[in-house]
Amino acid sequence: MRFTTHPSEKTTLRDPATGRTIHGFTDRGCNCSPYFNSHAWTPDSEWFFFVRDDGGGEWLMACEYATGTLRKLAGPYPLETEGDRILWPTLNAIPGTRAATFVQGGALWRVDLEGGGRAERVARLPGRTGGDTDVSGDGRWHVMPIYRAPEEAWKELARTGWAVDPVIARFGFTSEMIRVDLNNGRIETLWNETNAMVDHISINPKDPDLILFCHEGAKPYQHGRMFLRRAGETSARPVRDQRSGRVWVTHERWFPDGERISYHGEYRGLLLWGDEASRQQRHFFVGVLDVARDLPREYLVRDPVRQPWHCPPSPDGRRIVSDYRNGGAGLAAQSGLREGGLDLVNLDDASGWCSFEPLVSLHSDPDPLTIGQWRETDPIWSPDGRKILFRIARKGAVHVFAVELDG
Repeated sequence: MRFTTHPSEKTTLRDPATGRTIHGFTDRGCNCSPYFNSHAWTPDSEWFFFVRDDGGGEWLMACEYATGTLRKLAGPYPLETEGDRILWPTLNAIPGTRAATFVQGGALWRVDLEGGGRAERVARLPGRTGGDTDVSGDGRWHVMPIYRAPEEAWKELARTGWAVDPVIARFGFTSEMIRVDLNNGRIETLWNETNAMVDHISINPKDPDLILFCHEGAKPYQHGRMFLRRAGETSARPVRDQRSGRVWVTHERWFPDGERISYHGEYRGLLLWGDEASRQQRHFFVGVLDVARDLPREYLVRDPVRQPWHCPPSPDGRRIVSDYRNGGAGLAAQSGLREGGLDLVNLDDASGWCSFEPLVSLHSDPDPLTIGQWRETDPIWSPDGRKILFRIARKGAVHVFAVELDG
């Protein structure tokens, strides 16, 4: 299909708690902005991409930030179950272009905002992919896993949900890491991760051969969950040692300088102060890893139920934004704090604590969703650092928003 243009659904409101200007861009269907570690915006910060389920199929959409004008770029594609979602987690804007790339129907595609908007097939893929993919900062490579597992394993995952350790242990998974050249469709096999379901891929913004990733389920790896590997190397190395079983980390993302990694996690019964009950409870933190020195610095969260979830750094590397597990739904009821969607995170090197500057008080509700989707808001900075794209689940649907920041 060639793209069609649709009237704006844009609305503007002022956050009742923070006073920030928030724009809503969708008012119908179930709308999924890309995952927090993906590219969503054109380089000029004028357009962003997202996926819409209108009840009859999934569409790749683009939205002009200033006007709210919508374009249907590709689709409709068959509705996917939670275990088979491909379009949303593989959707990435291509850095340096006004185009997006995504996986659908066993192939990798590219679609440009100009030139009629017809999706063009880049390459036929050598197997089943999934998880959260990434595109290199130079716009050349789309990196993804190809999962090698028997069909019975996928049926078991559909029954059990996202508890993958037992399925991996029973059936075995191999993740064949590949990258596709978006200029000519050439596919390069990088390496195989055995007994592993690779996810959360993040390419170093300065070095496209250095790839950060995680494994969904830590048991097959003795060290933990987050790993680094360079194309051509013979093995991956753990980013954060978790062998004690009392530290858990996830949702890794490169800083723009390519020298640090942001993540979050929790300690389980590791603190040395306070009474016995406080020492044994879970303590959440936001982490920054110096890659060259393999040195993690982890900043504790004072509130015991405030659990940061996705913590991407800003384009200038000076700020971090955080959403919360389950999109902040019920946070106030648990802790007496406001129900939060997004906060800016302040890291205090002197004390080792982090504090939060309220940014968005809107949050997801606990109502059942009509399509398999998470309630976390998955913030994505615009390239100019002046706005943050996010989504909220309300009354069984998901809608796309952006909040404006100061300068």
